[in-house]
Amino acid sequence: MNLKQRIKDLMTGDRIFTTVILSGIVFGGLSAYMGSLLFLAPTQFFESVVLAKIFFTSFNIIILSALTYTYFSIYREVPTSMSRGLTMFSAALLLYALTSSPLLHIYTGFDTITVGPFTYVPDMFVSIAASVIFYESQK
Repeated sequence: MNLKQRIKDLMTGDRIFTTVILSGIVFGGLSAYMGSLLFLAPTQFFESVVLAKIFFTSFNIIILSALTYTYFSIYREVPTSMSRGLTMFSAALLLYALTSSPLLHIYTGFDTITVGPFTYVPDMFVSIAASVIFYESQK
């Protein structure tokens, strides 16, 4: 493969990565805004924590959807146990993100989440991990 083709392939992967990251940020911001319209919080702190949780879970849903699609596409082309495991791993993380969303809790009628810094910090780390693994899968 010549240098020109390698640069083109690299830029294409970077564009996909950038598009997915920006989509996640926009979707997370819109979801947090929607969450602020859905309920009245008793304190500003509570509202801020829940909005952060909504943002990070929504961001994770976008990133993990793209990651699951990428790994599923790899599995269809190369059906190995490694690619199947990566597909299942990303799908499980996607389900985690979907079920940990406060919007899902609100829509299904369950009480809101317990408030504290660990309410959204795990989702922040999943966001970082999912972003890194998605970036690496684009190489």
